[in-house]
Amino acid sequence: MYIWAVLLINFTRIFGDEDYSEVFFTPTISWNYFPWDNVVDTTAAIGVGLSYTSIESNLDNSGKNLLASMIFELEFKLPEYEKVSMFTRIHHRSTAGIFAEGGGSNFYAIGLRYNFN
Repeated sequence: MYIWAVLLINFTRIFGDEDYSEVFFTPTISWNYFPWDNVVDTTAAIGVGLSYTSIESNLDNSGKNLLASMIFELEFKLPEYEKVSMFTRIHHRSTAGIFAEGGGSNFYAIGLRYNFN
């Protein structure tokens, strides 16, 4: 079994309907064993932490800068290309019933990742 934990610290710039910065600290657990890994190496990750935005975003309707954050991510790479992978992620921010009553948002991402190791 291949399970590991990391602390993700991300700095993000959001633009479009609103323009602001976000930083989130998300301890994450990853699973790296799937039966098809010899064809497409797959990693699944889930994390729960905190998110802070430079403004009180209207996108999550919470009226708060500090919220709970969750990520759900799948990463795929071909065995012959160890350093390059493709990922898809859902980044969820919400009050979690702790920071305020109601409010939350989801951001969806698809990207390429290069491993410098």
